[in-house]
Amino acid sequence: MNYPNIYTSDNMLIHKSLVVYESENVDFVDSILVAYYHLHNAKIYTFDKKLN
Repeated sequence: MNYPNIYTSDNMLIHKSLVVYESENVDFVDSILVAYYHLHNAKIYTFDKKLN
């Protein structure tokens, strides 16, 4: 990703979260959680019932 006004320490996480955000009906913060789960096989917790 090459956006001059966006700085991040994990480009893959942001890229994956944008893909999830575009394809699923979830909030952007939840798309970051889903992306983190997929990239790091981490357990996530959310109140959004669509993600359970």
